[in-house]
Amino acid sequence: MMEVEVIFKIIGVLVWIAIIAFPLVIVGLLIFFVLKMVFFPNIQTGRSKKTYLKNAQAVDKRQESCAYAEGSVANHYYITFLIDDKEKIEFKVSNSEYKNVSFYDKGELSYTGERFNYFNITEKSKDKTQGRVDLYGRGNASLRNDMLRKR
Repeated sequence: MMEVEVIFKIIGVLVWIAIIAFPLVIVGLLIFFVLKMVFFPNIQTGRSKKTYLKNAQAVDKRQESCAYAEGSVANHYYITFLIDDKEKIEFKVSNSEYKNVSFYDKGELSYTGERFNYFNITEKSKDKTQGRVDLYGRGNASLRNDMLRKR
């Protein structure tokens, strides 16, 4: 008789866990996904981002240096591309890509979301100046580009 009571108690505990725990897990998952959509709407998986391959021209380059407390320095390289003579977009690139691409180079730009993939140069620029295409109608290169020429 004692064994039957123990078995019924174990079954009763399992039933109560199933009745309480399962709905709590479902509610917890729903809350998690709702909060994720509200606070992080732009987070997507890599599979859902589209990869683009477009004609582009390199119109600006810049380098940023970050100094850290322990004395180390990290360099970050950026190239701005003019896509299909309409849209301007800047990407963080590697040091080797930065050195390989010159101002006014034309080619095929591949990117996924906001991540740079590669720039396949199809027409190398003959202009070796460090100026940039004037996208702003100011007539002269920006102060930043003037400073780049002095280096």
